[in-house]
Amino acid sequence: MLLSLPSRQPSCRRARKPGFTLVELLVVIGIIALLISILLPALNRARDQARKTQCLSNLRTQGQMMQMYMNQNKGALPVGTWGAYPEYGYVLWQQTFAINIGEGLMMPAGLIPMDPVQDVNTGDGRMFYCPVQTNQGSGYNDPGNEWYGTPGAATRMSYTQRPEWRYENKSYVTHIWDTNKADGSHVRSPVYPNPWFPKAKDFKERALVMDMLVNPSHESFLQGHKTGCNVLYSDWSCKWVPYDNLQPMIRNLQTIWTGTPTTATRAEFYKVWKMLDKQ
Repeated sequence: MLLSLPSRQPSCRRARKPGFTLVELLVVIGIIALLISILLPALNRARDQARKTQCLSNLRTQGQMMQMYMNQNKGALPVGTWGAYPEYGYVLWQQTFAINIGEGLMMPAGLIPMDPVQDVNTGDGRMFYCPVQTNQGSGYNDPGNEWYGTPGAATRMSYTQRPEWRYENKSYVTHIWDTNKADGSHVRSPVYPNPWFPKAKDFKERALVMDMLVNPSHESFLQGHKTGCNVLYSDWSCKWVPYDNLQPMIRNLQTIWTGTPTTATRAEFYKVWKMLDKQ
């Protein structure tokens, strides 16, 4: 006896493909957006803190190099500004007169190589450049701000040296602040034998180097850190100083700034440095 098998009937149902419904997709997108909103500020804060720490490390290294220079040169401190205004404290090499200024003196002393830069991610010269300074002319071996080894080019850093000591067409201090004048103007120092540099007794408990407030092309303020600055002091300590106590001077500078240093801007910068001494 033959058994007949039931014939297969074609199913009218189609297998459901796995996937997200619109509601599920919207929920996932919402969760991702929430996570981004929570994590992104934390990541930005971590990045800013890392850059602030690197900037602080740069200043510590500068302090160590200054001490080494002083050990080699009878206590002479390599720090100061080019010209009559404190904004020019970022100059390391002045190409017109072919002279080293302030911290730039550490290069011919052999503490920092003057070789042309092959890679901006390497080299001791990086310690002169804050990682948050992004405008052209403030970076390590930027066009128009070439490192040593490029004939005829200026070399500027993205930090500012204390302008109490001034270099005028010479690789040694030719002027000092007149402490009796509120505008921070300078007087010649003919009583000092050349070449003259400040000694340890001349700079106790003072701020020596700080983050730059004005960029090299004198276009705007606070291109770097927005809420404060890192400062190197004469005891070789470094610390973060909030702008809170500096705000009156910064606001005045922003009000009177016309793109060129003046006696009025010099007076405000003078106050900034004196305030940093008290921090």
